Amino acid sequence: MTKRNLILALVVAVAAIGVVYATQQPAPVAEPLPAAQGDVPQIVIVAKREHAADRHR
Repeated sequence: MTKRNLILALVVAVAAIGVVYATQQPAPVAEPLPAAQGDVPQIVIVAKREHAADRHR
């Protein structure tokens, strides 16, 4: 088997595995996950940004 045929077979095998993986249905979730319940905290950055270009003025 030549290198070209071996690489082609490998690419076809990887593509087939990818197709099978992509077509699987996700498992049904009975309840929402705990992270999805309640408020989501927000992070606010209050520090002034310092750019490298501003230091050379």
